[in-house]
Amino acid sequence: LLFDTAKVPDRLTEYLGLLKGVLGFVSTEHYTYGQLFHEINANTGGITCGLQTFAVDKGENNGAGRKMFAVRAKYLLPKQSFVFKMIREILLTSDLDDEKRLYEIIASAKAGLQRSIPAAGHLSASRRALSYQSAQTAWSERTGGIAFYHFIEDLEQNYQEKKTEIREKLRELLHIVFRPENLTVSLTSDEDSFGEILTDIADLKRVLYTDETSTGSMIWNAGQKNEGFRTSGQVQYVALAGNYRNAGFTYTGAYRILRVLLNYDYLWMNLRVLGGAYGCMSAFRRSGDSYLVSYRDPHLKRTLEIYRGLPQYLREFEADEDTMTKYIIGAVSDLDTPMNASALGDLALTAWYAGLTEEDFQKEREEVLDASADTIRGLAGAAEAIVACDNLCVIGSEAVLDKDGDALLTVESLVHGKN
Repeated sequence: LLFDTAKVPDRLTEYLGLLKGVLGFVSTEHYTYGQLFHEINANTGGITCGLQTFAVDKGENNGAGRKMFAVRAKYLLPKQSFVFKMIREILLTSDLDDEKRLYEIIASAKAGLQRSIPAAGHLSASRRALSYQSAQTAWSERTGGIAFYHFIEDLEQNYQEKKTEIREKLRELLHIVFRPENLTVSLTSDEDSFGEILTDIADLKRVLYTDETSTGSMIWNAGQKNEGFRTSGQVQYVALAGNYRNAGFTYTGAYRILRVLLNYDYLWMNLRVLGGAYGCMSAFRRSGDSYLVSYRDPHLKRTLEIYRGLPQYLREFEADEDTMTKYIIGAVSDLDTPMNASALGDLALTAWYAGLTEEDFQKEREEVLDASADTIRGLAGAAEAIVACDNLCVIGSEAVLDKDGDALLTVESLVHGKN
């Protein structure tokens, strides 16, 4: 069940990230949160709340995409009525007045983010860098990234002063988000399930909120922040992000090959083999949003120089037929990975929002299979556009950021204040 969050006011954006951690983890009208947990897990494969973004065509809403609050459930068909009963219980009767439980959830979220952001520093840094240029990623950053961590950190440290405001804003969000007009349903099942679910969906829509609410939207302005965040670790996660579509380039399946050859040749050789980093990653999305990032990297400025050398590497790229075939096989392996029913459902949902058809996927596959060394050289201009954006984020050690922090605009500690 996907609820559109487009009308959530800017002042409540971060609270979406908190709400997903609250629903299902507080008591409801008929269950304590312990009973709720056991009832759901005894009868289903789980009911979870989360936030999800979907890319749409760049021209539709300036790349903002769809930003959804998702309620996901996995169950056997005889349990379908039970699942919808529990979803109604969670969305409509969750107890937001239990101050002690609410604090426990906030404190747990803070501790979890304090561990996970540095541990997955490559993902955290690349998301933060992309948020400078992408409204969709900025929303994800504010609801689950470094910005969200700082929000949760503030709530935890000032809980006594903010507890009433927290409850009021969470309650307000319930009425803004969980409305019948916001709902899209994605069902992956055999044919027998489709007819029966229509009644359950109609029953759910009848009890969702319909009262008047104060609406708005997230406020976002592109801006290069180029930040460094100090941690207690001794290594860096260095991300550079940019967008090739903004410079007039279009997506092609050749970007899948580019990702393979960077991750196993150019970035791997320069960052891992010669530079001593544990790993390297890159991504080139259909939206144009792209990034290069290192994992557990002893360097900062040296790594940025490697990133900035990418266009020249591509201009001079040479590969014989056997080498190109290896790169193509690597790219096709990602395209043709076997998928179970759940993965197929997720792909179909993503494609539906993005407006992608089977013909689009086949065209991409053919572009991969037909690629040559000359095709890769033709990506140099797009790579130059990405690198020229120079959106940087580094999560790393105090010693390196103090020494090389002049490559960034600001440097601060990831963790603020008392712990």
